[in-house]
Amino acid sequence: MSNLTYEEQLREAIVELREQLECDMSLADGKQIDNEFLLQNYAPMYIRYLMIFRKLEDCYHQLMHPQKRADVRMVLDSTIGRMLEVKQQLVRFCGDYINHDDVLVDLKLTPEVLEVPIPRYFTEERKQELDDRKKLFETWAQTDPSPAPEASADPDEITMDITTAITILQCNERGRQGRLRAKFMKEIREHEEIERRVLVEGQIETDLQASATKIQKHFKGFLARKRCKALQQQLFEFLGMEYPTVDKAAKEKAKLDKILHRRKLAQNQNQQQLDTDRKIKRQDIMDQEGGRIMEEMHDDLLQQIIQMKTNASEADKDRWMKFPTVEEGGSSNQEWMKGPSEEDAGAADTGKKGGKEKKGKDAPKKKEGKGKGKKGDDEEGAKVEMIPVSKFWSRLHEGTDRYVTMWQDRFDPKDFLQKYDKTLLRAEIMEGPGGLESELRGHVDALIRVEIHNLQLGLLQGQKGKKGKGGNKKGGKKDKKGGKK
Repeated sequence: MSNLTYEEQLREAIVELREQLECDMSLADGKQIDNEFLLQNYAPMYIRYLMIFRKLEDCYHQLMHPQKRADVRMVLDSTIGRMLEVKQQLVRFCGDYINHDDVLVDLKLTPEVLEVPIPRYFTEERKQELDDRKKLFETWAQTDPSPAPEASADPDEITMDITTAITILQCNERGRQGRLRAKFMKEIREHEEIERRVLVEGQIETDLQASATKIQKHFKGFLARKRCKALQQQLFEFLGMEYPTVDKAAKEKAKLDKILHRRKLAQNQNQQQLDTDRKIKRQDIMDQEGGRIMEEMHDDLLQQIIQMKTNASEADKDRWMKFPTVEEGGSSNQEWMKGPSEEDAGAADTGKKGGKEKKGKDAPKKKEGKGKGKKGDDEEGAKVEMIPVSKFWSRLHEGTDRYVTMWQDRFDPKDFLQKYDKTLLRAEIMEGPGGLESELRGHVDALIRVEIHNLQLGLLQGQKGKKGKGGNKKGGKKDKKGGKK
């Protein structure tokens, strides 16, 4: 199959997944879980997620573009996770054995849809490990500890009696005589056929052209009968009157396996080329543009710290000195950059003022709480469990949106090799998880911490110097007064 076929299948799967996500999230709006609700809503949802999973897994197995495969893999893993969540809820409330017959009839599907296939990338990624284990098992099988059967003491020992030997000799001799008799009779029949043709035709055919024409007539008749038989077989197979021949099915399967092998080779080559070029490109950007990028980051961060210091309030004037640590996110910590908002500050002030008032109001309510303890426990036990929020909704939305914005308009049906995109590779190196910008920002943050620490030391030394000078001046005045006295 072509790249266009799998691209269309991928688009169809993404559209179905987005529609299923909307239906899935609409069911979680404060609704309660019970058996009837799950069988009516979660059972069809599980089957739809299973069908989407099949399409995505097939596309991931056949796609050749390495960057697109990485995004499809994220969506595929999230779909599997959500499918297992739905299955877990069904098993928890409806039991291990669930009857999906009504759902299959409503969706007009066959029972084969319920079979969960093992993703092929599970075995492909562990191919080396599985091959090593298979070789180990074969080695163990060859070294069988069972003892070999003992050979006979005398290899020339005769275990056949005379009657059996005579019977075998007679059988062989009669067979030899029969073959000679058949050969002799065949020669007699050939002579009789030649004499009959001479009597009927008058002479034996000696013209080479006529002989060749007769041979062609018989051979063309044979080919025509063979062709008609093949057409008849194709017609019967098309009408469903006969099953395809084993040889034809094996031939078609071998052809498909050959195409798949060629696609997998191109897929692995594209992935290896992407990994190699990613390392080279990252090192080139680090060597050529790393210094400039760090300088720009350093200047921007210093400018932000200066603005923070000038715009800070009296209570927040030392916030610029408390630079976030690596665990807190460094300069990418937005809370440190923005500072406490006015609403948070006002809420903190009102909390301090109203703290004492609340203590007085809450004190007499302690006794009342003792009598209501049993009622509260009964009410909590009577609560019905609500539909939980899925952990995979955010990743599914992120993956589908990324495909729509990035890959939907980038497909070129004439690009048969499906190499990686260089512009996307640069963006991935710079802004992706563990990208170059985060690494350079870590170096810049370390420099800023050192500079802030040096500034703090300078301020502390300046304050100590001012205090020392003030003390010496006061001591001098006392000495002069003492001298006058």
